Amino acid sequence: HSIQNHTYTHAIHDGLYSSVNSFISAVKKQDDVVFNATGLHTDVVRFPAGSYYCKNRKSTIAELKKQGYIK
Repeated sequence: HSIQNHTYTHAIHDGLYSSVNSFISAVKKQDDVVFNATGLHTDVVRFPAGSYYCKNRKSTIAELKKQGYIK
C-alpha cells in the first residue's frame, strides 16, 4: 500500500486540466493535506479520470517530474 496524490479536487469540468498551473496547484494543495495528516509527502500522482483528459498532458507530466512528483 502507498499514499498517492489524486489532486485536492476532481473538478475536471471546472478547470482542473485548463492549464499546467491549475493542475499543479491542485496537486500541491492535496500534498499539503496529506502531509498535515500523516507527516509524509508522496511522489506518486494519479490523474482524476486519467491523463487522457489533460489537454497539456506532456507539459504537466514534465512539470510534475521537475517538482519531484514522478520518478
